[in-house]
Amino acid sequence: MSDKVPPPAMRRRLVGIAVAAVVVLLAGLAVAALRSDPGASAVDDNVLDPPVPMPSLTLRATDGTPFELRERSRGRITLLYLGYVNCPDVCPITTAVLARTMKLLDPAVRDAVQVVFVSVDPTRDTPEQIRTYLDGFDRTFVGLTAPAPDLAALQERLVAPGAVAEPARPDGSYLVGHLNAVYAFDRSGTARVRFPFGTRQSDWTRILTGLAQR
Repeated sequence: MSDKVPPPAMRRRLVGIAVAAVVVLLAGLAVAALRSDPGASAVDDNVLDPPVPMPSLTLRATDGTPFELRERSRGRITLLYLGYVNCPDVCPITTAVLARTMKLLDPAVRDAVQVVFVSVDPTRDTPEQIRTYLDGFDRTFVGLTAPAPDLAALQERLVAPGAVAEPARPDGSYLVGHLNAVYAFDRSGTARVRFPFGTRQSDWTRILTGLAQR
C-alpha cells in the first residue's frame, strides 16, 4: 500500500471496508456455529469438475499493454477474480484480504503469486481508475480491462455466470451483479477450485503456501 496519506474520500471508503469486513467475519462465525457438519466448507460447493484451464485470451493491462492470460501466468500461481471499481462491499473486502495475505506470506511464496483483477464494468472502469483503486491495496496487483465481447468470452471459459448491470439509479449510478469468487490457478495454469467470498486470510495463506510447494 502507498505510504502517502489517502484523501478523505479514500479514508472513508477504507473505514467502510474495515467495518464491512468485521460484519463478514461475524457472519462467517455465525454460519460456522450453525453448521450441522463441522467439517463442511463453502469451498466444497466451488470445486471445478472438470478443472478449468487458464483461458488463452488477451486483455488490456492498466498501462495499455496487452496481457495474454495463459502466457503471463505460465509457471506462476495466479489468483484471478472479477470485480469493479464502484463495487460497494464484496470487491474491496476481497482485495483487502488478498493484499494483507500477500504481506504475510513467506517471501519465496509471495514471489510466486500474482493477483489479477478483471473489471466487469468496462463502461465506467477506466484503466486509470482501476490502477488507482488497486494501488490503494497493493501496487503489484494486475488490473485488466476488456471490451464486452471479450469479457463475456472470459466468463464463459471460466464457467462463470455473466456479469449483469442493474438498472441505473436517478443519479446514473448502478451496481453490477457478478460471481463473487477467486480462481486459484496453479503453476500448470489449472484451477481446480474457485474460492468463495469470505475465504479467510489464514486460509489463503495455507492455500497459497501449499500451491507454491507443488
